[in-house]
Amino acid sequence: MAGYGAGAVILMAIAGGLGALARWGADTWLKRHVPPLASLAVINTLGSLLLGLLMGAATGAGEGPDALGELSLGPVSVSGATAVLVMGTGFLGGFTTFSTVAVGLVTDLLAPPEAAEPAASPRSAVRRYAVVCRYAVAAVVAVGMLGVACAAWGLGFALTSS
Repeated sequence: MAGYGAGAVILMAIAGGLGALARWGADTWLKRHVPPLASLAVINTLGSLLLGLLMGAATGAGEGPDALGELSLGPVSVSGATAVLVMGTGFLGGFTTFSTVAVGLVTDLLAPPEAAEPAASPRSAVRRYAVVCRYAVAAVVAVGMLGVACAAWGLGFALTSS
């Protein structure tokens, strides 16, 4: 990663792990209250909104992310550009990852048919079609998240440039 030291890369990796843990916690909690695809949509939309706000604030501050100045958290001090890398690529990248969806889809695809359900049964075929539908819905949700991220970027830019 040109332009960033080893410390920034380590911070980004730690933030990515924390983002993945935050996603797991949010996903576990949400799935008790809403269907799995709603959980996917809520988490990824929230992550996209936060990423858009972060990028809007970083680009709307004037001269780019470094215009945000030096940011400190306890003994660690980083430039604005490094903070954007750590929070955007690290934490929010881990939070909005589609690996949760991928694990769910592979689990569904590889699940053995129930004892009373032969592999070629209509029920088995329905399960396979359901997996394909989940992929399609995930793609639609991804496009929606892109829209949310763009809107949030515009809002963050507008709020910091005025």
